Order: sequence, then structure tokens, then C-alpha cells
Amino acid sequence: MPECPPGGCICAALWIPNHCGLANEYMIGYNCKVTNVKPTARALGKAQTPVWCEDEPEKCVKGPKGMIVFAQQEGNNIDISGTQKDGLNKSPGYNLKTGFKDGAQEDIFMDAAPQPTLPTADPQPTLADVSH
Repeated sequence: MPECPPGGCICAALWIPNHCGLANEYMIGYNCKVTNVKPTARALGKAQTPVWCEDEPEKCVKGPKGMIVFAQQEGNNIDISGTQKDGLNKSPGYNLKTGFKDGAQEDIFMDAAPQPTLPTADPQPTLADVSH
């Protein structure tokens, strides 16, 4: 990641519980500071909106993905109509159902091997784009 400006950055942690009974999504913002960036630091690619891809992994967005917004009166960015593999209503989360793999997200860098992605109407900013 790029080094933060002198005032620091605002970072965020996001979480969506799987079928907790309510449509909940959580985000906590906090002040952070990225330091000791090497001159050879890898640039981050531009985040795209994730899509539901549980049954069709080839449709998962590759590379950096933005946050998921759902169950809002307006401004949702993911279609969750229908049911998921377990027969319950779709419950999006930061998991394989929306293309987020466990472990280091090595495909977020601009020098990563190019991957096909689905077009999106409104790409979401990466956490690096939300620095102050």
C-alpha cells in the first residue's frame, strides 16, 4: 500500500454476518498509518463492485473488490434476489459467494496477471482511495 500522507489514513474493517436473522452489515473506521513503504511497493488496482457468483465462480470479479452494500432503501450494489446453495435466501458476505478468497489478496495489485472482470456501473473506492 502507499504510505499515508502526514495526517495519516482512515482505514476500515467490514463484516457481514451470514444469516443472522436480520440484514446487517458492519463497518468500523479507524485512524491508521502505513509506514516504511519500500521504493518497490506495488501499486493497488482500482476496486470493482463484487457480484454474487456462488454458483458460477467464473463470474466472480477478479482483482480488487470494493465494499458490499445491500438491504438499504437505496444505493445497493449487489443483487441478492433468490436463494443460495443451502436453500436459504442469499446472504452476501466477504467470502467465496462474492469472490473474496481466504488469505492474502495478491490479485489487488496493478502488476498482478490481468484477469477478466465484469463491467460495473459504479466502482467502489479502495481503502487506499479513502485516505486523508
